Amino acid sequence: IVDSILPADEALRRFREGRPATTALRNGAPSHAELVRRWVAALEKSDSSALLQLSIDRDEFAWIIYPLSPNAVPPFYSPPAFAWDLLQHPSRQGHRRTLDRLGGTPLGFVKFVCPGSVRKFKDLSVWQDCGIIRRLGSGDTITQTLFGPIVEYRGQFKFLTLSSDF
Repeated sequence: IVDSILPADEALRRFREGRPATTALRNGAPSHAELVRRWVAALEKSDSSALLQLSIDRDEFAWIIYPLSPNAVPPFYSPPAFAWDLLQHPSRQGHRRTLDRLGGTPLGFVKFVCPGSVRKFKDLSVWQDCGIIRRLGSGDTITQTLFGPIVEYRGQFKFLTLSSDF
C-alpha cells in the first residue's frame, strides 16, 4: 500500500531517515561577500566540486533549512521531499549552464550586489535577487544573477541553490 498523503512529521521523518543530523551549515562562509568571492574563484577554476560545496546539501536542507521555512507549516506546507526536488532541478541546471558558459575563464568580477531585502525565519535569513557586477572585455559592466538565494544560519552563509539567469 502506498500512502501518498502523510502527516507532516512523518514526511519529515522519512525524508531524514538515514541522514546524519546536522546543526550547522558545513563549508559555509562567514559573510555574503566571502561566499561570493569563493564562488567566483571556483567558477574561474571551473571547480565543480567547490561550487557544489557552497550550496546547501540534502542534510542541511532536512535538518536546518526546511524546518525553519514556510514550506514546513500551513498554509504553504509542502512535503520536504517535494520542496527539495523543487530546489534541486533549477540548481543542477544553473550549475551546469554557468560552468559551461563561464567556467575556467576570468569573470571580470567587480563587486557583489544584493538589492533585495532579507527575509527572516527564526534563525534563518534568506536574501534573494543577489548577483555580481562583471567587467566585460569591452570595458562595459553587466549585472548578472548567476546563483540563487543566499541563506545565513548562525553566522554561516551558503547558496540555497545555484540556479542562474542562464
